[in-house]
Amino acid sequence: MCALNYADRSSLSASMPLISQEFHLSPSSVGWLLSASLWIYILLNFPSAVLAEKYGNRIMGSLSVAFWSLAMVAGALGGSYGNLLVSRVLLGVGEAPTFPIGASVINRLSSSGERPVLFTVFMASMQVGLALGTAVAGALTYVYGWRLATVILALPGFVWALVWWVRYRDHRVAVHVGTADEAAPPRPSVLQLLAILRKRSFAGIVISGASGNYMNFLMVSWLPIYMNHKFGLNMAVAGFDASLTYLAAAAISVILSVAITYLSRGYGSTTASNRVVTSVLFVISAFLVMIIPQANSAMAVVVGVGLALGFVRAGSGANQALLNDLLVPSRYIGSAFGLALTFTNSVGMVAPIVTGYIVERTGTFYAAFCVASGLLLVGAVSSFFYTRTPIEILESGGTT
Repeated sequence: MCALNYADRSSLSASMPLISQEFHLSPSSVGWLLSASLWIYILLNFPSAVLAEKYGNRIMGSLSVAFWSLAMVAGALGGSYGNLLVSRVLLGVGEAPTFPIGASVINRLSSSGERPVLFTVFMASMQVGLALGTAVAGALTYVYGWRLATVILALPGFVWALVWWVRYRDHRVAVHVGTADEAAPPRPSVLQLLAILRKRSFAGIVISGASGNYMNFLMVSWLPIYMNHKFGLNMAVAGFDASLTYLAAAAISVILSVAITYLSRGYGSTTASNRVVTSVLFVISAFLVMIIPQANSAMAVVVGVGLALGFVRAGSGANQALLNDLLVPSRYIGSAFGLALTFTNSVGMVAPIVTGYIVERTGTFYAAFCVASGLLLVGAVSSFFYTRTPIEILESGGTT
């Protein structure tokens, strides 16, 4: 589901040179279009997470993927910039439950020691989706045009929605109480869930996640365009090079996470380990981002961005595991994750827009990379100093 999410989202970036030419778009207009899927998406992360926990991941998963796939088809069949813009907004509506559903499933299937790797694998699927979406959309756009490429990329979503509905079954977590006659505590209200906004650790995790998301959405939206702009590559080649970058980032992040988890066994709590890992990996990525504009070949950019994204993804996986560790009770991780995404994706949403204006005013991408690097350093500091206390959710009965 996560891979399809990012494949469908990234197809627009790979097709943007033709779309921009067809609709006569300025760089700032391109930035707005690239970010359109995030406008309503960020507002629905938390509500969709609450709905998924209430009605189950089965129905929410199938409905959301089918809906966003239909939105893609509508955008391809429309004949105006406004129609394409609306279709991208609707795509964001469908994509909103993806990460809360993933966080809920991971929490129920894993132990604390396993979660950093599983969250990293989950996050790495973003890069796999980016690679597939960028490569397929770039190649098909080059041969057949962007509309057919968009329709073809939408088809797997309908298949996934059907298979998920047929095969998946929700697993309810048993809540152990004092006697057999006692009922499980009622779900916390929305206000009780929102109360974690006042928790210092939650704020620290959100700031770290936001800095990582800014970097991620910058590369998701602009990397193929950057390759085309700097090296004069056509869409197919730029899309292929970008796909190599995303695949490298996925492999690097998983290898890093597995290695760090193995080496950190027996050295203190997983909470402390996740905190340090997030901070260190973000600092390394910030340094890599600063030197990417100095690369003089497309392959050097592929290596540099792949490493930078790989470190960010592994750090983000540790950051999400840290939220799971600190949340009490952890079974509400879907709602907590959805609430965090509301803020982290708000920051990610502005990355394509800010980059568009920077490129329009300066004619280069250097300042855009500097902004991303600085934010990663802020995220590293936030993770290290502001994630040290539990994040408690009061249930309606008054217990934690």
